[in-house]
Amino acid sequence: MAIELSMCLAVWNTSHLLRRSVQTYLQQDIDPSRWEVIVIDDNSQDDVQAAIKPLMGKVNLRYERLNHSYGMRGNTVSFNTAFGLARGHVLAETTPESMLPRDAIRQLLEPHIPGSRKFVALKTYNMTREMQKAIDTVDWKADLLNLSKLPEWNSPWCQHNVPITHFGTHMICSIRKEVFFDITASRGFPLFGGYGEEDPWYAGTRQQKGVEDVTLPNTCMGIHQWHAPFQYWMAKGRGPMLNKHAHSMNNYLGDNTGHVPSGGTCMIWDKGSHEQLSEADKVRWATLDADVLATGVPESLIR
Repeated sequence: MAIELSMCLAVWNTSHLLRRSVQTYLQQDIDPSRWEVIVIDDNSQDDVQAAIKPLMGKVNLRYERLNHSYGMRGNTVSFNTAFGLARGHVLAETTPESMLPRDAIRQLLEPHIPGSRKFVALKTYNMTREMQKAIDTVDWKADLLNLSKLPEWNSPWCQHNVPITHFGTHMICSIRKEVFFDITASRGFPLFGGYGEEDPWYAGTRQQKGVEDVTLPNTCMGIHQWHAPFQYWMAKGRGPMLNKHAHSMNNYLGDNTGHVPSGGTCMIWDKGSHEQLSEADKVRWATLDADVLATGVPESLIR
Protein backbone atom coordinates (compact mmCIF):
# COMPACT_ATOMS: atom_id res chain seq x y z
CA MET A 1 0.00 0.00 0.00
CA ALA A 2 1.33 3.43 -0.92
CA ILE A 3 2.34 5.85 1.81
CA GLU A 4 -0.24 8.63 2.01
CA LEU A 5 0.92 10.76 4.95
CA SER A 6 4.40 11.68 6.14
CA MET A 7 4.57 12.66 9.82
CA CYS A 8 7.67 14.80 10.32
CA LEU A 9 9.34 15.85 13.54
CA ALA A 10 12.61 17.47 14.57
CA VAL A 11 14.29 16.43 17.81
CA TRP A 12 16.64 18.51 19.93
CA ASN A 13 17.27 17.39 23.52
CA THR A 14 13.73 16.08 23.96
CA SER A 15 14.28 12.34 23.50
CA HIS A 16 13.10 11.76 27.09
CA LEU A 17 9.68 13.05 25.98
CA LEU A 18 9.76 11.41 22.54
CA ARG A 19 10.00 8.00 24.23
CA ARG A 20 6.40 8.41 25.38
CA SER A 21 5.17 9.96 22.15
CA VAL A 22 6.40 7.02 20.05
CA GLN A 23 4.19 4.72 22.11
CA THR A 24 1.19 6.71 20.91
CA TYR A 25 2.37 6.38 17.30
CA LEU A 26 2.20 2.61 17.73
CA GLN A 27 -1.45 2.81 18.84
CA GLN A 28 -2.82 4.62 15.78
CA ASP A 29 -6.08 3.20 14.36
CA ILE A 30 -4.89 3.31 10.75
CA ASP A 31 -2.98 0.74 8.71
CA PRO A 32 0.71 1.51 9.41
CA SER A 33 1.54 0.96 5.75
CA ARG A 34 -0.40 4.13 4.88
CA TRP A 35 1.89 6.54 6.71
CA GLU A 36 5.49 7.11 7.71
CA VAL A 37 7.40 8.80 10.51
CA ILE A 38 10.37 10.96 9.52
CA VAL A 39 12.62 11.85 12.45
CA ILE A 40 15.23 14.54 11.97
CA ASP A 41 17.86 14.50 14.70
CA ASP A 42 18.78 18.19 14.87
CA ASN A 43 22.24 17.49 16.29
CA SER A 44 20.54 16.52 19.54
CA GLN A 45 22.81 15.93 22.50
CA ASP A 46 20.78 12.97 23.77
CA ASP A 47 20.01 9.53 22.29
CA VAL A 48 17.32 10.00 19.65
CA GLN A 49 17.86 6.59 18.08
CA ALA A 50 17.17 4.84 21.38
CA ALA A 51 13.93 6.79 21.73
CA ILE A 52 12.61 5.72 18.33
CA LYS A 53 13.80 2.10 18.50
CA PRO A 54 10.31 0.78 19.42
CA LEU A 55 9.06 2.00 16.02
CA MET A 56 11.50 -0.08 14.01
CA GLY A 57 9.76 -2.79 12.02
CA LYS A 58 6.32 -1.61 13.13
CA VAL A 59 5.84 1.61 11.18
CA ASN A 60 7.53 3.12 8.16
CA LEU A 61 10.42 4.94 9.83
CA ARG A 62 13.09 7.23 8.42
CA TYR A 63 15.85 8.83 10.48
CA GLU A 64 18.46 11.41 9.58
CA ARG A 65 20.90 13.30 11.78
CA LEU A 66 22.03 16.84 10.99
CA ASN A 67 25.52 17.60 12.26
CA HIS A 68 26.09 21.30 12.89
CA SER A 69 26.96 23.65 15.74
CA TYR A 70 24.13 26.14 15.49
CA GLY A 71 21.76 25.09 18.25
CA MET A 72 18.23 24.04 17.32
CA ARG A 73 17.14 24.67 13.73
CA GLY A 74 13.98 22.61 13.86
CA ASN A 75 11.60 25.02 12.17
CA THR A 76 13.85 25.60 9.19
CA VAL A 77 16.55 23.21 8.05
CA SER A 78 15.18 20.17 9.85
CA PHE A 79 11.67 20.35 8.44
CA ASN A 80 12.85 21.25 4.96
CA THR A 81 15.01 18.13 5.14
CA ALA A 82 12.06 16.02 6.30
CA PHE A 83 9.78 17.37 3.59
CA GLY A 84 12.40 16.55 1.00
CA LEU A 85 12.34 12.94 2.19
CA ALA A 86 8.54 12.70 2.45
CA ARG A 87 6.83 10.06 0.31
CA GLY A 88 3.26 10.88 1.30
CA HIS A 89 1.04 13.30 -0.62
CA VAL A 90 0.10 14.79 2.76
CA LEU A 91 2.74 16.49 4.89
CA ALA A 92 2.17 16.42 8.65
CA GLU A 93 4.12 17.93 11.49
CA THR A 94 4.31 17.14 15.17
CA THR A 95 6.73 17.79 18.02
CA PRO A 96 8.67 15.19 20.01
CA GLU A 97 6.77 16.13 23.17
CA SER A 98 3.30 15.73 21.63
CA MET A 99 1.48 12.50 22.46
CA LEU A 100 -1.15 11.67 19.86
CA PRO A 101 -4.69 10.33 20.36
CA ARG A 102 -5.34 7.01 18.63
CA ASP A 103 -7.23 8.56 15.73
CA ALA A 104 -4.77 11.43 15.12
CA ILE A 105 -3.12 10.20 11.93
CA ARG A 106 -6.44 9.17 10.38
CA GLN A 107 -8.04 12.52 11.26
CA LEU A 108 -5.04 14.43 9.90
CA LEU A 109 -5.26 12.48 6.64
CA GLU A 110 -8.98 12.11 5.86
CA PRO A 111 -9.85 15.77 5.07
CA HIS A 112 -7.25 15.89 2.29
CA ILE A 113 -9.23 14.53 -0.64
CA PRO A 114 -7.80 15.12 -4.12
CA GLY A 115 -8.09 18.75 -5.14
CA SER A 116 -8.73 20.00 -1.59
CA ARG A 117 -6.82 22.91 -0.09
CA LYS A 118 -6.97 22.48 3.68
CA PHE A 119 -4.74 23.09 6.66
CA VAL A 120 -5.75 20.69 9.45
CA ALA A 121 -4.72 21.39 13.04
CA LEU A 122 -4.98 19.17 16.12
CA LYS A 123 -5.22 20.77 19.56
CA THR A 124 -3.52 19.62 22.75
CA TYR A 125 -3.95 19.68 26.48
CA ASN A 126 -0.86 21.34 27.98
CA MET A 127 0.89 19.53 30.81
CA THR A 128 2.08 21.68 33.68
CA ARG A 129 5.50 21.16 35.23
CA GLU A 130 4.03 19.27 38.20
CA MET A 131 1.85 17.12 35.94
CA GLN A 132 4.88 16.21 33.86
CA LYS A 133 6.77 14.99 36.91
CA ALA A 134 3.82 12.73 37.77
CA ILE A 135 2.96 11.61 34.23
CA ASP A 136 3.94 7.97 34.70
CA THR A 137 1.86 7.53 37.83
CA VAL A 138 -1.21 6.96 35.64
CA ASP A 139 -1.72 4.47 32.80
CA TRP A 140 -1.65 6.84 29.83
CA LYS A 141 -0.79 3.96 27.50
CA ALA A 142 -4.24 2.48 28.07
CA ASP A 143 -5.93 5.82 27.52
CA LEU A 144 -4.33 9.25 27.14
CA LEU A 145 -7.22 10.79 29.02
CA ASN A 146 -6.21 8.89 32.11
CA LEU A 147 -3.93 11.89 32.52
CA SER A 148 -7.07 13.76 33.60
CA LYS A 149 -6.61 12.02 36.96
CA LEU A 150 -3.53 14.15 37.65
CA PRO A 151 -3.76 17.27 39.83
CA GLU A 152 -3.85 20.48 37.77
CA TRP A 153 -5.71 18.83 34.86
CA ASN A 154 -8.41 21.48 35.23
CA SER A 155 -5.91 24.33 35.49
CA PRO A 156 -6.21 27.17 32.94
CA TRP A 157 -2.84 26.24 31.42
CA CYS A 158 -3.77 22.61 30.82
CA GLN A 159 -7.23 23.46 29.45
CA HIS A 160 -6.19 26.55 27.50
CA ASN A 161 -6.80 25.12 24.02
CA VAL A 162 -10.12 23.39 24.75
CA PRO A 163 -12.48 26.30 23.94
CA ILE A 164 -10.54 27.38 20.84
CA THR A 165 -12.51 26.66 17.67
CA HIS A 166 -9.97 28.07 15.21
CA PHE A 167 -6.58 26.74 16.29
CA GLY A 168 -4.50 27.37 13.15
CA THR A 169 -1.17 26.46 14.77
CA HIS A 170 1.51 24.23 13.32
CA MET A 171 2.25 22.19 16.47
CA ILE A 172 0.36 19.17 15.10
CA CYS A 173 -0.99 19.76 11.62
CA SER A 174 -1.26 18.53 8.04
CA ILE A 175 -1.54 19.91 4.53
CA ARG A 176 -1.36 18.43 1.03
CA LYS A 177 2.21 18.53 -0.25
CA GLU A 178 1.39 20.37 -3.45
CA VAL A 179 -0.61 22.96 -1.53
CA PHE A 180 2.24 23.59 0.90
CA PHE A 181 4.73 24.13 -1.88
CA ASP A 182 2.24 26.29 -3.75
CA ILE A 183 1.74 28.70 -0.85
CA THR A 184 5.48 28.77 -0.13
CA ALA A 185 6.46 29.27 -3.78
CA SER A 186 8.32 25.94 -3.65
CA ARG A 187 10.69 27.28 -0.97
CA GLY A 188 9.48 25.23 1.96
CA PHE A 189 10.11 26.69 5.39
CA PRO A 190 11.42 30.28 5.39
CA LEU A 191 14.97 30.56 6.67
CA PHE A 192 14.19 33.59 8.82
CA GLY A 193 14.92 36.01 5.98
CA GLY A 194 12.92 38.84 7.51
CA TYR A 195 11.56 39.89 10.87
CA GLY A 196 8.27 38.21 11.73
CA GLU A 197 8.29 35.88 8.71
CA GLU A 198 8.85 32.76 10.75
CA ASP A 199 5.51 30.98 10.37
CA PRO A 200 6.51 27.75 8.65
CA TRP A 201 3.01 27.28 7.31
CA TYR A 202 2.65 30.86 6.05
CA ALA A 203 -0.50 31.59 8.03
CA GLY A 204 -1.41 34.78 6.19
CA THR A 205 -0.49 33.47 2.75
CA ARG A 206 -2.52 30.31 3.05
CA GLN A 207 -5.72 32.30 3.61
CA GLN A 208 -4.92 34.54 0.68
CA LYS A 209 -4.46 31.48 -1.51
CA GLY A 210 -7.75 29.88 -0.58
CA VAL A 211 -6.57 27.33 1.97
CA GLU A 212 -9.31 26.39 4.43
CA ASP A 213 -8.32 26.08 8.09
CA VAL A 214 -9.78 23.02 9.82
CA THR A 215 -9.50 22.49 13.58
CA LEU A 216 -10.13 18.90 14.67
CA PRO A 217 -12.79 18.40 17.37
CA ASN A 218 -12.11 18.15 21.09
CA THR A 219 -12.65 14.40 20.86
CA CYS A 220 -9.31 14.27 19.01
CA MET A 221 -6.87 16.18 21.22
CA GLY A 222 -3.29 15.29 22.05
CA ILE A 223 -1.09 15.85 25.10
CA HIS A 224 1.69 18.43 25.03
CA GLN A 225 4.31 17.39 27.56
CA TRP A 226 6.05 20.06 29.61
CA HIS A 227 9.65 20.84 28.74
CA ALA A 228 12.17 23.46 29.76
CA PRO A 229 11.89 26.71 27.78
CA PHE A 230 14.60 27.74 25.34
CA GLN A 231 15.96 30.35 27.73
CA TYR A 232 16.88 27.52 30.09
CA TRP A 233 19.11 25.91 27.48
CA MET A 234 20.58 29.29 26.59
CA ALA A 235 21.51 29.75 30.25
CA LYS A 236 23.27 26.38 30.10
CA GLY A 237 25.29 27.50 27.09
CA ARG A 238 23.83 24.73 24.97
CA GLY A 239 21.59 26.80 22.72
CA PRO A 240 19.41 27.40 20.90
CA MET A 241 21.58 30.36 19.98
CA LEU A 242 18.93 33.04 20.05
CA ASN A 243 19.40 36.78 20.31
CA LYS A 244 16.83 39.47 21.00
CA HIS A 245 16.14 39.61 17.24
CA ALA A 246 14.92 36.01 17.29
CA HIS A 247 12.39 34.81 14.78
CA SER A 248 9.08 35.68 16.42
CA MET A 249 7.21 38.96 16.72
CA ASN A 250 6.72 37.91 20.33
CA ASN A 251 10.17 36.47 20.71
CA TYR A 252 11.90 34.66 23.51
CA LEU A 253 13.59 37.68 25.06
CA GLY A 254 10.58 39.95 24.65
CA ASP A 255 12.07 42.34 22.09
CA ASN A 256 9.39 43.76 19.76
CA THR A 257 11.34 46.63 18.20
CA GLY A 258 11.36 44.99 14.79
CA HIS A 259 15.07 45.64 14.33
CA VAL A 260 16.69 43.17 11.94
CA PRO A 261 20.42 42.35 12.09
CA SER A 262 22.39 43.45 9.03
CA GLY A 263 22.59 39.88 7.77
CA GLY A 264 18.91 39.16 8.30
CA THR A 265 17.36 37.23 11.14
CA CYS A 266 19.08 34.08 9.90
CA MET A 267 22.07 35.54 11.78
CA ILE A 268 20.57 34.09 14.93
CA TRP A 269 22.05 30.76 13.87
CA ASP A 270 25.55 32.15 13.27
CA LYS A 271 27.89 31.13 16.04
CA GLY A 272 28.77 34.12 18.15
CA SER A 273 25.96 36.37 16.94
CA HIS A 274 23.56 35.53 19.77
CA GLU A 275 23.28 37.63 22.87
CA GLN A 276 24.22 35.91 26.07
CA LEU A 277 21.86 35.94 28.99
CA SER A 278 22.91 37.99 32.00
CA GLU A 279 24.47 36.25 34.99
CA ALA A 280 21.33 37.01 36.98
CA ASP A 281 19.19 35.30 34.33
CA LYS A 282 21.46 32.26 34.37
CA VAL A 283 21.09 31.95 38.12
CA ARG A 284 17.32 32.34 37.83
CA TRP A 285 16.98 29.65 35.16
CA ALA A 286 19.26 27.30 37.11
CA THR A 287 16.50 27.05 39.72
CA LEU A 288 14.73 24.77 37.23
CA ASP A 289 17.47 22.13 37.37
CA ALA A 290 15.68 19.84 39.82
CA ASP A 291 12.42 19.99 37.89
CA VAL A 292 14.15 19.39 34.56
CA LEU A 293 15.93 16.33 35.94
CA ALA A 294 12.67 15.08 37.42
CA THR A 295 11.10 15.04 33.93
CA GLY A 296 13.80 12.69 32.62
CA VAL A 297 16.44 14.96 31.07
CA PRO A 298 19.87 13.28 31.41
CA GLU A 299 22.02 15.01 34.02
CA SER A 300 24.89 15.24 31.54
CA LEU A 301 22.89 17.78 29.51
CA ILE A 302 22.44 20.31 32.28
CA ARG A 303 25.84 20.26 33.99
